[in-house]
Amino acid sequence: MISLEKSLAVREPDNIAKHGDLVEAFRGIAEIEEKIGKLGQVTYHYLSPGDTSGNHFHKKKFEIFFVIDGEITVYLLNPETGERFSERIIVGKKFDLVPLVAHALYNSGDIKCILGEHTNLTFNPDNPRNDVYDCEVFRPAQAYQMAK
Repeated sequence: MISLEKSLAVREPDNIAKHGDLVEAFRGIAEIEEKIGKLGQVTYHYLSPGDTSGNHFHKKKFEIFFVIDGEITVYLLNPETGERFSERIIVGKKFDLVPLVAHALYNSGDIKCILGEHTNLTFNPDNPRNDVYDCEVFRPAQAYQMAK
């Protein structure tokens, strides 16, 4: 199995305009479809400072995120081995959340974090927990303890 750090695959956006007001997160659909297969949907999320999202894993869903504003700390857990990894990701970076790796996203910054997401599965409002398996990866109290 690939290491958690490599599975996160943090990387730069494809292009940034010289005048700084355009950031190209993805050029065409090739990168997305190479990783996730057929594109299911594009969404955005926001987390206020101190908020956590996730604490689950997916069996089929592959997510590619792009940090539009703010910063996020991503916590990963391999439920089978107990291996853990975390990384702070700042505005302009993109990262992957792969199937079978439990994850939690924590807004470790001082402003609202806005994330764009590409995924291979679509959200079903009639079954919002489809392919979501609870797994505690991170609690905000851990951030305080880690900072000490």
